[in-house]
Amino acid sequence: PENLTQVQRSLLNAVKQGVVPHTEVENILTIHDIKVSDLMREYERLGAIMGQDQRAPREIVVPEISLLAHEEAVQTIVEVHDRKIRQLEADITRMNNEIESLNSKLTVETQEKKMLQNRGLFARILNRKK
Repeated sequence: PENLTQVQRSLLNAVKQGVVPHTEVENILTIHDIKVSDLMREYERLGAIMGQDQRAPREIVVPEISLLAHEEAVQTIVEVHDRKIRQLEADITRMNNEIESLNSKLTVETQEKKMLQNRGLFARILNRKK
Protein backbone atom coordinates (compact mmCIF):
# COMPACT_ATOMS: atom_id res chain seq x y z
CA PRO A 1 0.00 0.00 0.00
CA GLU A 2 1.13 3.53 -0.79
CA ASN A 3 -0.28 5.18 2.33
CA LEU A 4 2.23 3.57 4.73
CA THR A 5 4.52 5.56 7.00
CA GLN A 6 8.30 5.19 6.82
CA VAL A 7 8.25 3.12 10.02
CA GLN A 8 5.62 0.78 8.59
CA ARG A 9 7.66 0.38 5.40
CA SER A 10 10.72 -0.44 7.51
CA LEU A 11 8.70 -3.06 9.38
CA LEU A 12 7.63 -4.67 6.11
CA ASN A 13 11.21 -4.68 4.83
CA ALA A 14 12.48 -6.26 8.07
CA VAL A 15 10.05 -9.23 8.12
CA LYS A 16 11.72 -12.63 8.12
CA GLN A 17 9.30 -15.55 8.00
CA GLY A 18 6.49 -13.44 9.46
CA VAL A 19 8.61 -12.13 12.34
CA VAL A 20 10.58 -8.93 12.82
CA PRO A 21 13.66 -9.99 14.84
CA HIS A 22 14.94 -7.88 17.73
CA THR A 23 18.05 -6.81 15.79
CA GLU A 24 15.85 -5.32 13.07
CA VAL A 25 13.61 -3.74 15.71
CA GLU A 26 16.65 -2.07 17.27
CA ASN A 27 17.72 -0.80 13.84
CA ILE A 28 14.24 0.61 13.15
CA LEU A 29 14.16 2.31 16.56
CA THR A 30 17.55 3.89 15.91
CA ILE A 31 16.97 4.89 12.29
CA HIS A 32 13.58 6.51 12.92
CA ASP A 33 14.48 7.77 16.43
CA ILE A 34 11.27 6.42 17.97
CA LYS A 35 10.34 4.58 21.16
CA VAL A 36 9.13 1.00 21.39
CA SER A 37 5.61 2.23 22.21
CA ASP A 38 5.60 4.28 18.99
CA LEU A 39 6.82 1.26 17.04
CA MET A 40 4.06 -0.92 18.49
CA ARG A 41 1.43 1.66 17.52
CA GLU A 42 2.78 1.67 13.97
CA TYR A 43 2.74 -2.15 13.98
CA GLU A 44 -0.92 -2.17 15.05
CA ARG A 45 -1.83 0.38 12.37
CA LEU A 46 0.06 -1.66 9.80
CA GLY A 47 -1.94 -4.74 10.80
CA ALA A 48 -5.18 -2.80 10.39
CA ILE A 49 -4.12 -1.52 6.97
CA MET A 50 -2.72 -4.79 5.63
CA GLY A 51 -5.34 -7.09 7.13
CA GLN A 52 -4.60 -10.73 6.28
CA ASP A 53 -1.82 -9.90 3.81
CA GLN A 54 0.98 -12.45 4.23
CA ARG A 55 3.66 -9.77 3.87
CA ALA A 56 2.60 -8.15 7.15
CA PRO A 57 4.55 -9.25 10.23
CA ARG A 58 2.73 -11.59 12.60
CA GLU A 59 5.07 -10.78 15.45
CA ILE A 60 7.67 -8.24 16.54
CA VAL A 61 10.45 -9.35 18.87
CA VAL A 62 11.07 -6.40 21.17
CA PRO A 63 14.54 -6.12 22.72
CA GLU A 64 14.52 -7.14 26.36
CA ILE A 65 15.49 -4.79 29.14
CA SER A 66 16.68 -5.87 32.57
CA LEU A 67 14.66 -5.00 35.64
CA LEU A 68 17.57 -2.97 36.96
CA ALA A 69 17.80 -0.91 33.76
CA HIS A 70 14.03 -0.43 33.79
CA GLU A 71 14.06 0.65 37.42
CA GLU A 72 16.88 3.13 36.76
CA ALA A 73 15.04 4.56 33.76
CA VAL A 74 11.83 4.95 35.75
CA GLN A 75 13.74 6.49 38.67
CA THR A 76 15.33 9.02 36.33
CA ILE A 77 11.93 9.95 34.94
CA VAL A 78 10.53 10.31 38.47
CA GLU A 79 13.43 12.56 39.49
CA VAL A 80 12.94 14.77 36.44
CA HIS A 81 9.23 15.10 37.16
CA ASP A 82 9.92 15.84 40.84
CA ARG A 83 12.29 18.65 39.83
CA LYS A 84 9.65 20.04 37.48
CA ILE A 85 7.04 19.89 40.23
CA ARG A 86 9.33 21.73 42.68
CA GLN A 87 10.06 24.36 40.04
CA LEU A 88 6.34 24.82 39.31
CA GLU A 89 5.59 25.09 43.04
CA ALA A 90 8.28 27.78 43.34
CA ASP A 91 6.75 29.58 40.35
CA ILE A 92 3.32 29.44 41.99
CA THR A 93 4.70 30.88 45.23
CA ARG A 94 6.49 33.66 43.33
CA MET A 95 3.35 34.48 41.33
CA ASN A 96 1.19 34.51 44.47
CA ASN A 97 3.63 36.99 46.03
CA GLU A 98 3.43 39.14 42.90
CA ILE A 99 -0.38 39.03 43.09
CA GLU A 100 -0.30 40.14 46.73
CA SER A 101 2.09 42.97 45.87
CA LEU A 102 -0.08 44.11 42.97
CA ASN A 103 -3.21 43.90 45.14
CA SER A 104 -1.62 46.10 47.79
CA LYS A 105 -0.54 48.61 45.12
CA LEU A 106 -4.07 48.56 43.71
CA THR A 107 -5.50 49.22 47.16
CA VAL A 108 -3.17 52.20 47.67
CA GLU A 109 -4.01 53.59 44.23
CA THR A 110 -7.74 53.10 44.82
CA GLN A 111 -7.55 54.93 48.15
CA GLU A 112 -5.59 57.76 46.54
CA LYS A 113 -8.17 58.01 43.75
CA LYS A 114 -11.02 58.19 46.28
CA MET A 115 -9.16 60.84 48.23
CA LEU A 116 -8.64 62.92 45.09
CA GLN A 117 -12.27 62.54 44.09
CA ASN A 118 -13.50 63.55 47.55
CA ARG A 119 -11.54 66.82 47.69
CA GLY A 120 -13.49 69.94 48.19
CA LEU A 121 -14.08 72.48 45.46
CA PHE A 122 -11.46 74.89 46.78
CA ALA A 123 -8.80 72.09 46.95
CA ARG A 124 -9.67 71.06 43.43
CA ILE A 125 -9.30 74.61 42.22
CA LEU A 126 -5.90 74.84 43.83
CA ASN A 127 -5.20 71.22 42.78
CA ARG A 128 -4.10 70.22 46.25
CA LYS A 129 -4.57 66.99 48.14
CA LYS A 130 -6.14 66.81 51.62
